[in-house]
Amino acid sequence: MNKLINILKNKIRKLRGNPKVLAKSFALGSFIGVSPLVGMQVLISLFLSGLFRLDKTAAVVGVLNTNWTKGLLLYPLNYKIGASLLGIDSSFDVSTLAKGNLFHNIWNSGMDIFLSLLVVGIITGLLIATIYYFLILKILNTNPLNTQHEHL
Repeated sequence: MNKLINILKNKIRKLRGNPKVLAKSFALGSFIGVSPLVGMQVLISLFLSGLFRLDKTAAVVGVLNTNWTKGLLLYPLNYKIGASLLGIDSSFDVSTLAKGNLFHNIWNSGMDIFLSLLVVGIITGLLIATIYYFLILKILNTNPLNTQHEHL
């Protein structure tokens, strides 16, 4: 786990720019990365970061950073909670989504599965984005190489 944390810290420290903008960008990418819109997440993060004048690189790094957690943790958890909240049968084995083409599997699993992943994905995405915003801001503000500390 320490190795993963160090890899993330190194990726973050390589980013250059205003720490608040970079942290917002990474948080946006993390939020998008939790969504069930597999295969479109990078494009969506690029579009939204451009629209909101955020750092595109940091947004993409945020998406890619959340990718490893989805199949292992978030999709099964989001599905179970979403199915419960929406009154959907939660007996579907969500681990089957990760076998093969994830986008194709989510698309073909039905609207109930997609909605349960989407609804709770928004909630967990907001939580993760908030945590990452403050974490990234802390990492960047303690990084002596990042000298562009503009105030917004």
